[in-house]
Amino acid sequence: MIYRLKAAEGENYYLRLGRTSRQLGEWLLRFGDLDEKQRFEIEEYIRNLDAGRI
Repeated sequence: MIYRLKAAEGENYYLRLGRTSRQLGEWLLRFGDLDEKQRFEIEEYIRNLDAGRI
């Protein structure tokens, strides 16, 4: 899955999220330009990390 991140002055950065850390997921939730589905998927990913399923 690929997420677009907004940067200063209208620049965009793209990030592919696979098996990444919880910290990156939290960073995406805070700064990423996410739609509702993407936000849900990242929150679900973090819940699974916390539960030890990943």
